[in-house]
Amino acid sequence: MAPEAFVEHERYSELKELKDWITGCVTFLHQRVRTFPEFELIKSNSYSDHSAAMSAKEFYVSKILLQLSDSSIQLINSASDVVAISYEAPDRELLMISTRNAKSAAAKSHNRLLFELLVTLMHFQNTNEEVYYDHFLLLTELEELLGKFTDEKEFFGKEGTVIQNRINYRRNVILEMENDTPHLSNAWYLKNETIRQSPDERYQRVGSIFKSYRQRFLALEGQLNDFQKLAMGFTYDALYSHSSKSIHYTSSQLLTPEFPDALELSSDVITACFLMVTILEQVAKLNDKTIEGLSESIKNLEEQLGPHLQLMSREFNIGDLVFVEGGLAEVTGELTCRFGYRAYQVKFIDDAPAEPDTSYLAKDLSLVTTKESFFQLAIEKSDMDMKDPEELRQRIETAWPEAGLQYWKAIKGTLERPVIDKRRSRL
Repeated sequence: MAPEAFVEHERYSELKELKDWITGCVTFLHQRVRTFPEFELIKSNSYSDHSAAMSAKEFYVSKILLQLSDSSIQLINSASDVVAISYEAPDRELLMISTRNAKSAAAKSHNRLLFELLVTLMHFQNTNEEVYYDHFLLLTELEELLGKFTDEKEFFGKEGTVIQNRINYRRNVILEMENDTPHLSNAWYLKNETIRQSPDERYQRVGSIFKSYRQRFLALEGQLNDFQKLAMGFTYDALYSHSSKSIHYTSSQLLTPEFPDALELSSDVITACFLMVTILEQVAKLNDKTIEGLSESIKNLEEQLGPHLQLMSREFNIGDLVFVEGGLAEVTGELTCRFGYRAYQVKFIDDAPAEPDTSYLAKDLSLVTTKESFFQLAIEKSDMDMKDPEELRQRIETAWPEAGLQYWKAIKGTLERPVIDKRRSRL
């Protein structure tokens, strides 16, 4: 058996436990979703045709709950895939790779859907009024009609009067609503340029209505707690851009093909768990509903992901020596992004990679030693009169980082170098 295959077989028991944990999480989600009365109100796929007894907010929430129910079934299947893949025979390598790629693409695409849903839900915290749900849903239907009209015209040469009449009717209803409720022009989901347009210019073409999900996500700055940051991805690239690559084929995939293993697939499945529980939490907040066991479930997820969160937020100090990309580097500066994640500027002093970067995410660094730790070690090893330890400290300060480099050279032959598994640190 090949070494890589052996490692994956060794993980089988761990992944089986993961599947059982996910099954419990999904069971919890599925049961709690059905406690919402809105779940039983799903009567139609069209908002305009929804029952008069159902408010816009009830319709929106019912669709969210239906998606959570659907996603819970998909999550169970994905968890089973992870365990099955970990036990595949290595003698059918090409088929195995293709199977993994297909399942990974499906999982990432599903997570993108959940991510977009969660971003929108979190914005509704600030506009949790019936008129905003009504406005948002009417605009969503108008966007779909505009898209259908454009596709039929460009690809089939058809200019249907039925669709055009529906577009005109819905547009007039929306503009009348905005005229009666002026503050709707400040709705968070509208493009800035759309808000600035006159009523005659507004909502005339597909793609002219809504802000992108990237814009919506960035607008959440300051509204996310640590767990929500975690649930929405360590970085935008870690979730959203990987999902985009799963949907859109680009030439870069020919240059850098991905070969996901059971570990990466399990990360995709766990990410879905985080997103779904956070979505349920947001729906409960919007409805002022208390969900039995939700706090315990969130706490359990935080415990599961505590180490991952620490990877992104852990701190290094200027002057620390770190292991990164197979070499030794000194931390020379700190960068903190608008969402609180840290990156560090570094300068390589030994075993630099062929193309060294000037800064790295916190999760990519492993601490070798700090000045203070080296000072304490030097005190233990020194024959100097320790009546004046500051003299030794000053010597170390003057000789840094060369003093640390000598320490590194002395230990690196026997030191088990830390391995940065980027798949583990990317959710």
